[in-house]
Amino acid sequence: MQRIYMLAFVFALLILCCKQGGGKIDNTGSKRDVSKDRSVRTINSDRIGKTDDSLVGSTLDNQGGGATLGKDLPGGGVQDNVVDQGVVVVGDKGDGQDKKSKTLEEESYDAFKTSFDRVKALYYYRPEGFNDYMLSDIESEFNFEYSLPFKNNVYAILKGDIKTLHNLQKIVVNSHPEKVLEEYLSKNESHALISKLKDISDHIIHKLINGHWGDFSNYNLSKLAISKDIAGFNFLKNGLDEFCAKWGEMTKLVQDVINDMAKSKDKNDILQRVGTITSLIPLNSNQQCNTRICAVKNDLNVLRVKLGRKVEQLIREIYLWL
Repeated sequence: MQRIYMLAFVFALLILCCKQGGGKIDNTGSKRDVSKDRSVRTINSDRIGKTDDSLVGSTLDNQGGGATLGKDLPGGGVQDNVVDQGVVVVGDKGDGQDKKSKTLEEESYDAFKTSFDRVKALYYYRPEGFNDYMLSDIESEFNFEYSLPFKNNVYAILKGDIKTLHNLQKIVVNSHPEKVLEEYLSKNESHALISKLKDISDHIIHKLINGHWGDFSNYNLSKLAISKDIAGFNFLKNGLDEFCAKWGEMTKLVQDVINDMAKSKDKNDILQRVGTITSLIPLNSNQQCNTRICAVKNDLNVLRVKLGRKVEQLIREIYLWL
């Protein structure tokens, strides 16, 4: 009977020892549940045995039997939004949200505005060494002073070229040895030359860009900014680009005429050459021409008129859908 009790005691002790053996002591001295450890492993033994491309370059974790994705994988080793055992890995999105892309209407307006700014820059261009007293010799010789807008228009048609401005002064002063103010202002062709230079700029390029009353005034630009007409913006851009090229040619032709005149010391010869410019009619797009400078002037005036009408059309259309 005692032997039976002894066997029962030993059997009960054995069962108790088996239950306690379910835990395991890890390297840190803490008890760990092995069954739970298995359930949280991120990659099981079946997956480790595979050679799936998504795991190329992975290394086994020494402690948990899991895997650490290697850095050799495209994109730094971890794909965006990868789900494994209920864990979501979110990739790095960078420094923040992407900037809002512009609409086609906004891009078209910006392209047009860039072309307009180029035209405006041509009018106000002044080379290094230029100063606002380039016409001072003429003013002092005849005790007369031009207004700043008058000067700016003369500077614009000559592209502020210092050599040409000096030659213009030379032509005017040499053409008037007596320096009579009344003759200079009323009858002499030299005054007509300077006035015509001013008129060409004032009636063509300045009429295009003037912020108060020009075709592209500040008011008109503010209205165009809310237009959605992509084709209209493209028309304006192309027209302004062509205007830039034509105006560049015009300034070069005028410079050549003045610089050639300055080489002559004969007053009559100078006055004859002056007629190349003084015969131009800035506002006439259909002037009969026999010189290149006259033809380019016509082209510029045609372009300005077309651009002005297009601006008016686009603004009218804006009011229709407002």
